[in-house]
Amino acid sequence: MASSLVAVVQIAGVTSAAFLSGAIVSVSWMTIPSLGVAPDEVAVKQWRRAFGIGKATAPALALPSALCFAYLAYATRNIVSKTSVLGIRSPMVLYGVAAVAIPCIVPYTLIAMEPGANRRLMALGEEADAVVKGESRELMGKEGEVKVLLKKWTGMNYNRALFTGFGAVVGAVATMMM
Repeated sequence: MASSLVAVVQIAGVTSAAFLSGAIVSVSWMTIPSLGVAPDEVAVKQWRRAFGIGKATAPALALPSALCFAYLAYATRNIVSKTSVLGIRSPMVLYGVAAVAIPCIVPYTLIAMEPGANRRLMALGEEADAVVKGESRELMGKEGEVKVLLKKWTGMNYNRALFTGFGAVVGAVATMMM
């Protein structure tokens, strides 16, 4: 019973972390470049909508994945593998690293992304709403500022995907050690 539970949790942890990493990458790879053809007022509103969807879903996907790896770290606490990875012979250590890495997308967003591109893009999105409602004639941002911010945000978002991608790979390696 326990070994089949461990197998199910291994699959769920690795798959959910890899899925989340892919979802985060897809925003930078496909969504943001397509915004480049839209006028700034439209692009910033679409970015704000995409960001809102990610803000609502990514932490909700990261938590179960991290919990899977935390459970696996506990479940494998007494296992010493015949193989080692970087001198580590305990899958518990690798599962623990994965459990910590994945939810780091939240503090990374708040510390690295929020003060820079996120805050300014949100402000420009509010200005775009005013333009659409007729309360303002144009965005107050500098010419081309939206495109520059979106490019900056894209790079930071790729970096954010590294946390979940790293967690997925480390979790998969720990699974292969068993």
